[in-house]
Amino acid sequence: MQAHPFSLLWLLCPALIGCVEAAGPDVVVLNELCADNNNAWDPSSGGSPDWVELYNTTDATISLAGWSIHEPDDDPIPWPDDAEIGPGEHLVIAAELGQSGFAVPFNLSTSEGFLMLSDADGVPRDWTTWVDLAEDRAWARVGDAGTTWANQSPSAGEENP
Repeated sequence: MQAHPFSLLWLLCPALIGCVEAAGPDVVVLNELCADNNNAWDPSSGGSPDWVELYNTTDATISLAGWSIHEPDDDPIPWPDDAEIGPGEHLVIAAELGQSGFAVPFNLSTSEGFLMLSDADGVPRDWTTWVDLAEDRAWARVGDAGTTWANQSPSAGEENP
């Protein structure tokens, strides 16, 4: 019997929780994602890519230079030096295979996923897992930077319900 790709991660979850900083008053967090975007978000560049939203819980602009969103088994691809998020800002980032620069350079899975947000030193700052996301549905925190996640209507770039 072949092991499920995330089964080892679940076994390691207690260890991961110890090294991942949970959402708090002084961090940037993963806030929402859409793995099958059709009409949930239209980027200025056009198209309908998958997307991930970050939320800055602080009252200061935070440089995201060198930060990345990646799957646990992948090498992080750091963002450029001009990447930043303003105070209290919701920042929606395209997630599409082949994207470069300030992006997530792979598509998100609708069946299951595990994403990590790591800072410029490679330290995991936040993470989430999900399963079974339908078209134009979001995996999002209940309330911005909340501790509970739910499958809900997307609110890209806006406050989570």
